[in-house]
Amino acid sequence: DYLRSEGFTITATYPNHLLVDAYGTVAQAEQAFQVQINNYQAKSGQYFFANAASPSLPVSVAPFVASVAGLDSLLQYHHKPHTNDKGKAHPALAASNASPNAISCPQQGAATIPTSYTPSQIATAYDFTKIYDSGSLGEGQTVGLLELDGYSPNDIALYASCFGGKNTQIQTIPIDGYNGAAGANAAEVELDMEMVLGLAPRLATLRVYEASISSLAAYNDAWARIVNDGTPVVSTSWVFCEQGAGVANESQQENIFFQAAAAQGQTILAASGDLGATGCYNPQTGANTSPSVDDPASQPYVTGVGGTTLRINAGNSYQSEQVWNDRAIKNGASGGGVSKVWYQPSWQRGPGVANAYSTGYREVPDVSINADPQTGYDVYCSVGGCRGDGWIVLGGTSAAAPVWAAMVALANETASKANGYNLGFLNPSLYAISHGMAGTSYANSFHDIVPVQGGVNNNDYIGNNGTYPDTSMYDLATGLGSFHALNLTQSLITLSLGGPTRTTATSTTWYFAEGYIGGNFQEFLTLENPDTKQAAQVQVKYLFATGQGPIIVHAVPPQSRATVSVNDELHNPSTGPGRAVSMIVTSLNGVGIVAERPMYFSFNGINSGTDALGSTKLGQHFYFADVEAQRNYSSFITMFNPPGGTNANVTVSYVAAGRQIATTRVAVPAGHRATTSPMSLGVNQTSAVYVHSDQPVMVERPTYFSTSRSNISGPVTGAATVVGTQSQGKDWLFAEGFTSTNFHEYLVLANFDRSNPANVTVNLEYSNGATNPTTFTVAPRSQYFFDVNRASASFAQSTTSVSAEVSSNVPVVAQRQEYFRYNGTIPGGTDVIGQPGPAKSSYSFAEGYIGSGFSEYLTLQNPNTTSQDVVVRLYMGNSITTEQVVTVGPQTRATFNINSMASPIVRATSRAGNSLSIAVQAVNGTIMAERPMYFNFHNTSQGGTDVVGYSG
Repeated sequence: DYLRSEGFTITATYPNHLLVDAYGTVAQAEQAFQVQINNYQAKSGQYFFANAASPSLPVSVAPFVASVAGLDSLLQYHHKPHTNDKGKAHPALAASNASPNAISCPQQGAATIPTSYTPSQIATAYDFTKIYDSGSLGEGQTVGLLELDGYSPNDIALYASCFGGKNTQIQTIPIDGYNGAAGANAAEVELDMEMVLGLAPRLATLRVYEASISSLAAYNDAWARIVNDGTPVVSTSWVFCEQGAGVANESQQENIFFQAAAAQGQTILAASGDLGATGCYNPQTGANTSPSVDDPASQPYVTGVGGTTLRINAGNSYQSEQVWNDRAIKNGASGGGVSKVWYQPSWQRGPGVANAYSTGYREVPDVSINADPQTGYDVYCSVGGCRGDGWIVLGGTSAAAPVWAAMVALANETASKANGYNLGFLNPSLYAISHGMAGTSYANSFHDIVPVQGGVNNNDYIGNNGTYPDTSMYDLATGLGSFHALNLTQSLITLSLGGPTRTTATSTTWYFAEGYIGGNFQEFLTLENPDTKQAAQVQVKYLFATGQGPIIVHAVPPQSRATVSVNDELHNPSTGPGRAVSMIVTSLNGVGIVAERPMYFSFNGINSGTDALGSTKLGQHFYFADVEAQRNYSSFITMFNPPGGTNANVTVSYVAAGRQIATTRVAVPAGHRATTSPMSLGVNQTSAVYVHSDQPVMVERPTYFSTSRSNISGPVTGAATVVGTQSQGKDWLFAEGFTSTNFHEYLVLANFDRSNPANVTVNLEYSNGATNPTTFTVAPRSQYFFDVNRASASFAQSTTSVSAEVSSNVPVVAQRQEYFRYNGTIPGGTDVIGQPGPAKSSYSFAEGYIGSGFSEYLTLQNPNTTSQDVVVRLYMGNSITTEQVVTVGPQTRATFNINSMASPIVRATSRAGNSLSIAVQAVNGTIMAERPMYFNFHNTSQGGTDVVGYSG
């Protein structure tokens, strides 16, 4: 609001509230920030504009602003990767079978006189192969790259045809409209991409965030987007001199991004620079020879990656390393030293960290890996100043950072199988390993880079007193050293097991009252097993209206989803005779599971489907806020009495307009299922329903309808099933809600009290953070239909995506109906009872499908007054998993497109399949989660389903 009041135009904001983009004139900037902006010329000849004094803001605004960027054009990036001075020196090239263009692929050279290394040589030397052999090749994983230039997709495809990653889904994310054309610095981008692809050959997704090199605003927007996306592993090879002009303000802004990334479990890796101990040195002018480091590697929430020179044995196994320093040929050296900005973090402790150069400030780098262009990496690049024939050898810490990123992606895959976690911010664990915490071993996890006879054993690039020397364990030239990939992964997992436990909401028993096979009904049972180690032995006990059916056991592997076709299992196809069926689903070996029951059918001319999360406990009291029985609606109450007990005497009461309008009593024998309906009692209106049983039972309400709505183009047919709530409440939450064209949403509030009216407040929470409360009264024994479309239409700050929180002074039941024609063509409706408040920390969804005709979403509601970081984890076929972190602002609704998240994984690894389950975990707080899904099932049944996640 302050910026708008000063004449600025807001161009972008972010859900994580880390950045506001705005533009205005110079005069407006000078007025808003109380500065004078002048033009200058530096001693180097560079022309730039800058503010003459630090910006100032009113006291009402200043506490909320960490920094102001964009008032100057001072910043300059270091970016060019270093080439092998021997030029193109491949010992052999072999033809690839790439399509459509075949190229010759570099072959392994002699270990005795290396000129470059192929990915397989690097993989052998650093033990990537052992991670591969353990089953982790990048499946389900995502790596992001921050880039300030474009690339040639053809170059990347040709490289992948030789070295791997050809099935990886590359997502180019342009920032602030960047055109993505390959420019003068394209080699940097292609180097980064190819290092990751070559060493994580089955990586699911590579995200390339492309911003203009000439725009600091775009650079910040790229980091804001990366943090907002929650990309698990991110590498950057673009660096600033920490002491450079204009960096002081920018480094503070970066720190906000990196601190947020660390808090939500992202790993950020940055090249430490290629100018040795003098990160600010200017090779063209010889200026700035004092020791200095580069940003962002010096940032405390970033892992800085330095460089080494790697030697291998004849079989490509590791032989030795030394600090990279090519000062003799002026071709770069490993960046490192002591920050002058950031104090030494508490976790930066260990052998070698306290040294003769220590000042109490952050030391860089943290780790290293091969970066010497003389033992560099084969890169295919035909654009942006690269050689015309494509293959070149590149090095520098620009190569080292993405090599580490590839390793961390594989380590994440391994860690997720072990404990369900990504590794997140690495630095505290890296240094903990250096002093053997929790039984870990530095010698097993790292290659210690120590002095070698006859070598340049420091990163002094300009002959400046030999700073900084290579020493045992930690040093300022190579950090803790390079990795033994598998051993370091195992050490990191060992340390992560000592952290907080992530719990996924599960149960060992699930009940389903409703169900039908044959008679044009197709029923499925979907099972989620989030356990990291144990398979679940799941027993399905089928019961018919006339008694018990077969009992069948299924094994559900750890961290996976399984699907059972009930029709197939009971040998009754959808074309067979109709038969009602209930289920009891039990995990025999105590492994927690989640169970849902999707169904697709043709019933009385309605071709649709429903889905229900089972109930984990039986009850004697069940409530439904709405049971529709007017014209063109058919509703039923299904009651299931499990075997082993006594006959259940069930009373079903219908209330509306202040009175009980009908009641019926049903006897349900043990081990049987019974069904009643309002139509059989002559009820032909909407009503709230209360079900009481003298024995524990389970109750559902399926409804089939054909209707219309004034704001929906065309007829709306569909179905929905609701499992009754076993208690009323004063607080109800709904994450999902949509009021766009061809959608109509209602909240139905039912007050079952005989005498007390309910004073109800519906607080609508929109995706932009706006809230819209409305208060009304629900009379005793009555319903109230709250039109969300109408309430939003009269609220100027509304968005079409909306969540709701319902509060009442007396217990009520809240239910949400949504009618729609999805994409204008798929008719249907969903109906859910809300989650009783307060919000929970964990949710599970067994069902999910992203194949042809299905569109799946996850909606998250944060009813709290502070932002919440949320981990969304997918369990797919063959125990392939992936996760992403999303930040949901206070009192805000967020929407997650599951198809977009999962489809790249399926394209990269077909064995993941299109079926999936979801686990949602609030990192340090609470959230509410729903899963709407729209479908065109085999072109025969269309509609949508919605499920509130299981929260325990």
